[in-house]
Amino acid sequence: GDISPDTNFGRFFSVIACFLGILLTSLITATLNVLLRFSSSEDSGMHVMSREMARINMKEHAADIISLWWRRRRGGRLSRFQMRPDVMHELTTKFHRERNKSNVEVDDLVSMSVKIEKIYHMTRSAELNINRVTAELWGPEATWEEEDGDSATAVDARDGDGGSKPLVDQLKRAFRKHEHTN
Repeated sequence: GDISPDTNFGRFFSVIACFLGILLTSLITATLNVLLRFSSSEDSGMHVMSREMARINMKEHAADIISLWWRRRRGGRLSRFQMRPDVMHELTTKFHRERNKSNVEVDDLVSMSVKIEKIYHMTRSAELNINRVTAELWGPEATWEEEDGDSATAVDARDGDGGSKPLVDQLKRAFRKHEHTN
């Protein structure tokens, strides 16, 4: 009982139907993935909530440690769990684990894309400011070239392009060039 197309048009149509089925399935999967993923603000909110839960758990573990210490010192009744010799170490380990979770700064809780974007903008701003300072110190026609002098690539201080070399190396070369001319 398998059914298969006999004509070339039927085979072509079945291949197209297979590709459309795969495409439709992948689109549905991608859409569900996007709908179920947290946005960066929701992700940051979840991290803040987990940090606050860690603070609450840390306080509970601290209370358990103090209570156990007090009962042992006073000679009061201990439960089976509290009589175990390693229970103080276990509670202390849990306390330290929760303390480490709760010490996370709010800046560390933002998503990676937000951090990358922030670093990019700070770097771009610094580069533009350096280019402005360079243009003011050595004039708008200030250019610098590769150290070997053979390369025809010169970068204008106003364009902020940076060329193929890092900006710091270009500034060092421009400073050396300026010192030699004076």
